[in-house]
Amino acid sequence: MTKRTFLSTLLGLFALASNADQSPKAVAPPVDLNVPITNPRLVAAIFKHQRLHTNDTATELYSELKNSFLLVPVILDKPTANTTNGQKLFKKGEKIAVIEVRDNSETRLLALFTDHDELHRFTDKANSTFIMPTKDAMSFVLDKGYSGFVVNPSGEATLRLDAPFIRTVIGGM
Repeated sequence: MTKRTFLSTLLGLFALASNADQSPKAVAPPVDLNVPITNPRLVAAIFKHQRLHTNDTATELYSELKNSFLLVPVILDKPTANTTNGQKLFKKGEKIAVIEVRDNSETRLLALFTDHDELHRFTDKANSTFIMPTKDAMSFVLDKGYSGFVVNPSGEATLRLDAPFIRTVIGGM
C-alpha cells in the first residue's frame, strides 16, 4: 500500500466553537487520555484469525473490535488550543489532514492503528492523533466515502475491512 494523506475538514465529528465568544462544551473522553492506547487483545485476535480463519476466531475478532479504541493519525495545519484532559479545541475552518492509505488499485482506505508503536512504524508525519471507538471509525469511513479501513497497514497484525462489510456489521456494534 502506498502512503497518502487526505485533507478533510472534520466538522460534524467534533463539537466546534463557531466563534471566539463561545466556550467549548466539556466532553468526557471515552478513555483515560493519560494512558497510552494499546490493544493487545485485538492484536492477539487479529493474529489468531490470520492463522486459523475459523468462525470462532472471526467471532472473537469481532468481539475485540467492538470494544477497541483505535488511533487515527492526523496532521494539523496549526497548533490547537488545549482544554482539560488532553482534549483539543478546533475552531471552525481549521484544516485537519487525515492519514489514509491506497492499495494497488488506488482504493482509498482510512489508516487506523492499535497503538503508537504501530503508528510510528507506518509514518512520522502525523503530529496528533484522534482516539476513536471502532464503531465511530466505521461510521467515519462510511460518512466520508472511504472504501474501508486498514488497521496497522504496515504491521504484521493487519486487518482490512471494506465498506460493504462495515455496513453489515455496524448496526450490531
